[in-house]
Amino acid sequence: MDFKKNVIENRINEIIDQLLARLKKDNLISLSIIGSFSDEDHEVEMNNDLDILYIYEDANPNNNRVRMKLEDLKDIEKVSNEIINEYSDDYIDVIPCFKCGPFKPAPSDKINIELHHIVYTPNRWIQEAPTFLFDRANKNRLLYGINPSEIYKLDNITKYNIKRDLFGIHHSIKMIEEGVIKYCIWEPSESSDILKVKVHSEDVSSINDKDRYAFLELICYSVIKNTINANRIKTKSVQSFNEETGKVRSLSDEIDMVFFQQIVELKNDLRWNKLNINEIDFELLSKKAVKFLYDLSLTL
Repeated sequence: MDFKKNVIENRINEIIDQLLARLKKDNLISLSIIGSFSDEDHEVEMNNDLDILYIYEDANPNNNRVRMKLEDLKDIEKVSNEIINEYSDDYIDVIPCFKCGPFKPAPSDKINIELHHIVYTPNRWIQEAPTFLFDRANKNRLLYGINPSEIYKLDNITKYNIKRDLFGIHHSIKMIEEGVIKYCIWEPSESSDILKVKVHSEDVSSINDKDRYAFLELICYSVIKNTINANRIKTKSVQSFNEETGKVRSLSDEIDMVFFQQIVELKNDLRWNKLNINEIDFELLSKKAVKFLYDLSLTL
């Protein structure tokens, strides 16, 4: 397939513009692009993950329970479906994802643009795991409302956070060993028009291609994210992915840099549809990832 970079860049920019134009703003406090595309110079790929951070008013601002109004999530779903229908074609697939976890589009014959809807309220934001909060508060491109860091922002993360947070080292080792991915999603609460956040697990231990791609994403995410976070203990800053993976060399005397680079290359090959998933020895890769993460924990 001919890779038409300008077509994909224009499509992503149009999607962002339409998302901003169509969303109801009644309860919307903040709208940002986070992750890779928070950097406007980020290079598009075959498989693109557009992380969109929403912060809506709490359903009941007078208590600290994490609850949001169903009508707000329904509005995101409505706008997302409109965009998918209008901006998918024979060349590009636009795909929705409402799971808060390392879920990326599996490679296909088309260019993929995943709309990764990451939805918060102030109460959820304040109670978020520090490693997630630190990243999302410091690395975002504001589209509407107030910057998320104005609600609450951490100046740094701790060694304890890196080890114990959801998707921290200890949880990542357990997920890899068990072949499951933990994720958060909004679901009905005690009231039909109010939602709450719940953590679920998705089994990705089977040998079908979809689960293998998801399991590989889990391994890549766990290794790269935890290594970058360990490096942030030293730098106390958040930079672009390429800058941070480069500066991980400061840990080269303490971690297996050959394996780390192998994981970075696997991630890049995933984004460019260059992998034959059946050629990967997942048993060996899992063992190496677990050992790497265990050794990484010893540096903290």
